[in-house]
Amino acid sequence: ATRRLAKTATPGSVCRPVAFPACQPAQFHRLVEQGNTVVVIEHNLDVIKCADWVIDLGPEGGQGGGQVVAAGPPEVIARTPGSATGQYLGPALWAGPAAAVS
Repeated sequence: ATRRLAKTATPGSVCRPVAFPACQPAQFHRLVEQGNTVVVIEHNLDVIKCADWVIDLGPEGGQGGGQVVAAGPPEVIARTPGSATGQYLGPALWAGPAAAVS
């Protein structure tokens, strides 16, 4: 099974890793509802489209990346020219989960 690693912190404490069996938006919603800030590095469009704020790095991976291509709510990323994430995120946002599978 795929496991994801996250870190949690409380005021005055050191971050501690927390393993999630899979990245599911509902897990993150629960953490946010409890007053936590959640930072996730993720490629799953169903997770990205539920985010409050996305920072899209690129324009490529590895040596060709590392620049902020776009930042904002998922809808802004989807409409940003030059955003590879936006190219795939738009159909996932406006057509539902089935559009993300192609």
